Amino acid sequence: MRDLFLREVEESDYENYYLIRSEKENLFWTGYDKPPHKERFFNWFKDRIADQQKHLYLLFDTKVCIGSLNVDFYNDYVAIGYSTVTKYKGKGYATYLVGESIRIANEARKRNPELKKIIAWINDQNEASIRVIEKNGFQKSETTEMRKRFGNEELYYQFEIYL
Repeated sequence: MRDLFLREVEESDYENYYLIRSEKENLFWTGYDKPPHKERFFNWFKDRIADQQKHLYLLFDTKVCIGSLNVDFYNDYVAIGYSTVTKYKGKGYATYLVGESIRIANEARKRNPELKKIIAWINDQNEASIRVIEKNGFQKSETTEMRKRFGNEELYYQFEIYL
């Protein structure tokens, strides 16, 4: 990894975020078959970045946007989600993003000692994402959930790591 930096998104980052979330592989794992309506998604994006409990980050390698990280704070846990640009998959960037989520959560725990863990929900068929999360020390919990994706019920595991 060369010149990586992660920063919280600003409204001007919408195009980068939209492109990542609209890629075919990222759509697939989030359960969509087509990109979101651009204008409605922009409204969601603006609302999300205004929410003090939900943070969006973009990962850059030099000046190229290569990934995104969602970090959502709840009373005693943090929920994360992450995506990388397809052409950069398999190069360790998702592992880096998850590692950064741990760093962000640990920093937040200094201000809020109630935070106890980070969770991530992963589709049981998403082997690459399961490897990424496990590389960062997350463990599969006993908690599972069936979610509808493309009209089918699919199993999701909750992975967690304690802070």
